[in-house]
Order: sequence, then structure tokens, then C-alpha cells
Amino acid sequence: MRLALPLPVRVVVAALLATLAVVTVGVKTADAAPPADHGTKQLAKQVAKAERALDRALKTQRTKSLSAETVAALQANAEDDKELLATYTTRKELKGFRTVNYVLVVNVLRKAEKLGLTDVVTQAVTVTATSSKADVRAVVAAFEAAAPADDEADEPVEG
Repeated sequence: MRLALPLPVRVVVAALLATLAVVTVGVKTADAAPPADHGTKQLAKQVAKAERALDRALKTQRTKSLSAETVAALQANAEDDKELLATYTTRKELKGFRTVNYVLVVNVLRKAEKLGLTDVVTQAVTVTATSSKADVRAVVAAFEAAAPADDEADEPVEG
């Protein structure tokens, strides 16, 4: 059954229904928070993860045998790297950020300082998280070249 309303009433009712629909949709979109960009969330997570990894690599437990000057240089590099992390806007920029460089360099520094290899120490403290793998390999190679050969380790143990 259809109501026979006069044309002006039908126009007014249609206009009211259209206005109600627009207001309802407008209220829903205004109240709802905009969806967070998935890429932005992932970037924030990866940046936080990289900062934690930098902190772990330079923990006091790992660096306690290093000299105060060496630790200060490493911490300054890490702070610069953290500032650089804050400027990243895409996940692609994080690809070249290698926090493992600090772990590797601290390992070399502990041995180099113990043996008094100042040239290796000087080269090693220049490595940052944005240094290439080749830079880290160069530090390791410099250490291996400067470290005295351990002849006893190469000989088989007779028993």
C-alpha cells in the first residue's frame, strides 16, 4: 500500500531524509579516528627495536673492560645514530642501519685494547650503525693483521 502524499510533502520528506542521511554519515566520520597507517606503525616499531639494540650493544656489562675514552666515543656514535633514526620516514631507509656493527666492534675493541693495538682502536671507534659491512670487515682485518699470531692455538693438542 502506497500513501498518496501531495508532491510538496513528498519533496519535503525526501529532503529531510537526505539531510538526515548526510548528517548521520558526517557524524560517524567525524567521531571515528582516522585509521593509523600500517607502514607508519611498522616503522615506529622497527625504530624502537633498533634503539633497544643500540642500548644492548653498549651495555655496561659489554663495555666494562674498555677505556673511558673508547666508551665515550662509542656512546657518542650511538647517540648520533639514534638522532638519525628519528629522521627516518620510511622502512626502506632502515635497511642500511646495522646495529650489529656495534656488537662486532665492541668485540674487536675489547681484544685490541687488551693487546694495546691503538691503531685498531682508533679505526674501530669510527664505525657506526650506518657503516658498511666492508668497513666492519676492514676493522676485523686490521685487528687480525696487528694481533700477534697465537702459535699454540694452531698446533694440535697432544694427549
